[in-house]
Amino acid sequence: AFAAGVALAASQSAGFILEYSLGANPLLHELVHEKFAVVDGQLELPDRPGLGIAVDEGFVRRHARD
Repeated sequence: AFAAGVALAASQSAGFILEYSLGANPLLHELVHEKFAVVDGQLELPDRPGLGIAVDEGFVRRHARD
């Protein structure tokens, strides 16, 4: 959801504030391979296609429920 918010905010001229949790939930840090870099208080936009992230499929398998 954060990557989608980043893409939406980046597409808007008024999109300059995003909320980001630094909590202990592993979904926030381990679900995707990429880390969102902050440089001089600004979020660096991913340069990959789509949302700019790749989901860690091993993480998904380990946490999936039937």
